[in-house]
Amino acid sequence: MTTYTMSITTLGYTSSNSSPPFGFTTKSTTATPTTTTAQAYYVCWSKADSLEQLLLFQTIECYINPILSFLGLGANIMSLVVLRKCGIHKPSNILLFGLVIADCMCLLMTMDYSLPILYFGPNKLYPVNCGFQYHDVINYFLVITALICTFFGFLGRFVNPFIQMCISVERLFAIFAPMTFKKLITGKRAFVCILLCFSIWLPWAVFKMFIYDVYKQKISRGVNYMIITSNTFYRNNKYIIDRIDLLVVDTLVSWIPLALVTSATLTILVKVKMVLRNRMRLTSSASKVTWSRRTTRTLLATSVVFILTHACGSFIIYFSPCCGDVQTYLRNATYFLVYTINASSNLLIFLICNDKFFKIFINLLYPQK
Repeated sequence: MTTYTMSITTLGYTSSNSSPPFGFTTKSTTATPTTTTAQAYYVCWSKADSLEQLLLFQTIECYINPILSFLGLGANIMSLVVLRKCGIHKPSNILLFGLVIADCMCLLMTMDYSLPILYFGPNKLYPVNCGFQYHDVINYFLVITALICTFFGFLGRFVNPFIQMCISVERLFAIFAPMTFKKLITGKRAFVCILLCFSIWLPWAVFKMFIYDVYKQKISRGVNYMIITSNTFYRNNKYIIDRIDLLVVDTLVSWIPLALVTSATLTILVKVKMVLRNRMRLTSSASKVTWSRRTTRTLLATSVVFILTHACGSFIIYFSPCCGDVQTYLRNATYFLVYTINASSNLLIFLICNDKFFKIFINLLYPQK
């Protein structure tokens, strides 16, 4: 069969953890006919290796990621309510509050409904073209939605590892310097740390938005083609921006936090185990020593989930083969899925690891008269 596609080349994804969910650069905009067979499976203008690959990408991009993100956002809102009810004057609760807010921002990137429409939108005049092919009002609404969700998604993804490092440092002081902990770690200092985490990454998140442009072309009466493209500034400085993304930003939000949080978590676990062993020696053999189900366990659980998901995400980005555009789309959708799981896990961790949070949650569901 014969279809028509505008010859627009993809900007593609870098291997950085701050890779955009979309990105295209326009070389020419003339509609040219391309011939495909009934056995060919396409995502926009990119041919998939198999029907299974196409369906897997479509399932993750259109169903799993958005649904999990909506559920995670609802759970995170409930987590914020639980923390507020518990009181956010404690440094640990302030750090958890900031972490949940950053996770809510992360989820906006994968719950953005404009991305499935960009790839698989219905009623397209040219189905092989990525982008929006509707009335101008709808097109602009989808473009603005995509840019807003991407901005907050980037910011949350940058901030999350820094807050996780703050949590690890806070627990190290609590475990190794308990006598001076309350003097060193205060609620005000924890709040300042949260503000600094957001302030440090806000300029870069804003800058990332300025490398995009919106391309528009009329394709029929009442129907325009609109897509988010890279602008001239990015194309002229692509090498520098990509190197900063890959070598600087990715190191700061991926490898350094992963190494620091892993080291801190292992150190805390060893220290806690030694303390429990010494405590058991001082108590009668019949008495059972249990690990507290409160602050330390909650914060360590968030650290463990962070370590597992970020290690898995880095493995996917750096070691999974990408032999074509659709394979790259699938890789990135899977990568975003891993981080969506991390951003959606807060409430479950709170309820399992902290009995006080669990009681507050139950009281919210079944208020006592």
